[in-house]
Amino acid sequence: VKPEYKLKLLLKIFQDFKYKKIITYFPTCLSVMFFYKMISHLKPDLRIYSLHGKLNTNARQKTLDNFSAELNPCILLTTDVAARGIDIPGIDMVLQVDPPTDSDIFLHRCGRTGRANQSGHAIVFLNEGREEDYIEFLRVKNIDITLLPNKFDEGELDGIYDLQKDVLQWSLQDRARFDDAIKAFVSFIRYYSKHSATSIFRLQSLDYIGLAKLYGLI
Repeated sequence: VKPEYKLKLLLKIFQDFKYKKIITYFPTCLSVMFFYKMISHLKPDLRIYSLHGKLNTNARQKTLDNFSAELNPCILLTTDVAARGIDIPGIDMVLQVDPPTDSDIFLHRCGRTGRANQSGHAIVFLNEGREEDYIEFLRVKNIDITLLPNKFDEGELDGIYDLQKDVLQWSLQDRARFDDAIKAFVSFIRYYSKHSATSIFRLQSLDYIGLAKLYGLI
């Protein structure tokens, strides 16, 4: 998927998939903070929780407790702080907006769903082009992932430009939001540069313009 389509695709899955709980992984704390505010604005009807490493221990535990106890369909936006050692029952899906820098973490993330003999779904978004080599990279490590049969093409993601316009307008309404978008954008690039699979995740191949559109930048 192109980077600028990721938000639309994410919201489409939230809308179309019948779920109790979804964990959505973002690459950095700043990304979680930024997209939590943005998605809460775009879809106020969604029940969303935010969990990341910049929260103190008490705040993290409270978020986890509230998310676990929530009886209505809900979504947790998080970083790898929730990838290991956390067992939350009833996770129907794990969504990875970007693959992790370490392939072992990929498995830990996916392992949050499908526990205790329950079924579960795990989806990862890969940017078009070189990142698709990640499929073979994982296969070498005995991890098989397959293309979703109902691939979301541009025709199925109607309203993408209206969404980008809404995001940009929301971002420009408050200088602090725009600054947060820039910080989250930069933090992602730093994250990307530290990927262990350097032959696949290369800054030279990154779609910076598409990424900027995803973060609501001009």
